[in-house]
Amino acid sequence: MTREEAVTVARDFVLRETRAVLAEPEAVRLMQAARFNALFGHPVYPGDFWVIEFRKILPPGVAAESPGTILFEVVPATGEVREVYPGMHAG
Repeated sequence: MTREEAVTVARDFVLRETRAVLAEPEAVRLMQAARFNALFGHPVYPGDFWVIEFRKILPPGVAAESPGTILFEVVPATGEVREVYPGMHAG
């Protein structure tokens, strides 16, 4: 799955879930499954996966939210898309 395909899948998921985010992601990173599987001590990811971060859009007059972004994993091997904790894949 290309970067563009992963962004499209994540964006479609966000729209289906009626989340208000900017159309273009703030960050897109390809993560190495082997690194995370080793960290967890067992296979969690069947292959490398994408992490896509979108900035939230808040209605006028609403105070800023923390965190200000929504983070998703896109796992090409399974087609799974899931929202994850923003600090999970930091840096």
